[in-house]
Amino acid sequence: VRGKLNAQRQAMVDKAFLKFDADGNGRIEAADLKGVYNTTHHPKVISGEMTEDEVFLEFLQNFGDKNKDGRIDRQEWNDYY
Repeated sequence: VRGKLNAQRQAMVDKAFLKFDADGNGRIEAADLKGVYNTTHHPKVISGEMTEDEVFLEFLQNFGDKNKDGRIDRQEWNDYY
């Protein structure tokens, strides 16, 4: 529905992917998020309802982890945008 990204927007999407892909393996995983997304103040972590790792996985799923493998590859990332 949204169509193809123009070159400028694609460059920004690529830059954001590289920021999240901390180890440079081409996938965003829970371990990559630990450096850029702080879950210690998340209400479900504070209440003990979820662990920090569970919050990271939920974040990934909500952010476009279509196949639910716990990581977002470049295609999933681009499809999200």
